[in-house]
Amino acid sequence: MQELFEDPEIIGVYTRKQAISDGALVDMTVEPFGRMAQDAGLKWPIAMTFNRVWEIRGGNRRTWSPIA
Repeated sequence: MQELFEDPEIIGVYTRKQAISDGALVDMTVEPFGRMAQDAGLKWPIAMTFNRVWEIRGGNRRTWSPIA
């Protein structure tokens, strides 16, 4: 019987770095979020989807900026 993940075919790769660069993810370890993550005691790199950050901040999707 073949193992499920034995010699899998990789059909694509999309890294965390690419997702942050593309705007799909927001890096929560840099300002304006870095201090908040530190104060919450988070010790690992954290990223959220852009849509979730947008919902939390209640901003306009076309003009929202993480620096605003």
